Amino acid sequence: MSTISINKNPKRIKLIGCDVFTRTLCYFISQSEHIIDVEFIPMKAHEAPEILHDMLQKRIDASLAVKSYDYIILGYGLCGNATVGLSAQVPLIIPRVHDCCALFLGSNERFLEHFGANLSGQFATDGYIERCYLEHGIGTFTSLCKQTSLEYQSYVAQYDRDNADYLWDIMHSNKTPDTIAYISSNTHPVHRLAELNMMASTNNINVKEIQGDDHFLYTLVNGPWVHKNFLIVPANKAIQPVYDFDEVMKSS
Repeated sequence: MSTISINKNPKRIKLIGCDVFTRTLCYFISQSEHIIDVEFIPMKAHEAPEILHDMLQKRIDASLAVKSYDYIILGYGLCGNATVGLSAQVPLIIPRVHDCCALFLGSNERFLEHFGANLSGQFATDGYIERCYLEHGIGTFTSLCKQTSLEYQSYVAQYDRDNADYLWDIMHSNKTPDTIAYISSNTHPVHRLAELNMMASTNNINVKEIQGDDHFLYTLVNGPWVHKNFLIVPANKAIQPVYDFDEVMKSS
């Protein structure tokens, strides 16, 4: 099993991530000994995984065309297969998660602990609230969740996307969540729970708070990238899905 530790010498890194992580990742980058350029992509891009995939590959290629980096880091999981097939001319690092919920909670184990009975359960973080809910409304989660959900991806794998859309709509058409989980940060002091409570009460949704763990995001920036938590994709190899909660993805 391979592990890369980058804590001995400063490295040049390009981090490309979802803007839902803006506050936390920028905080960790500001504290890092490494030289990190960062680029964020709007969270709403998840609504079209194929387009998000192309955006990510173009950002990777454009970054390496203008500057030499030791590593490319992706602040994404599988994210509705948006990262499947991505490659770089340098090692590519990506967390072994299906979506950002496990990153906010600190591990896949904690994700299964809180959401194992409902893999598509609705959640919120300060980043979600700032980058999506305040602008587009709390109902935006449904369309984002569909594309990144392991449940939806299993339908796509078994059937095709049209039939997967049909099955998802049948299973979720009348399901208005009665509870939304607010995952708090243990790093930055800005909390949007009050705004979430206001939006939730308007939609007759209860809010429960879960303590988050930002250590996963800290190691995303600073390493070490241990095999259990991160896929280290060799140069010119590509990300491939596994669809479990242990390996999640592999390189090929």
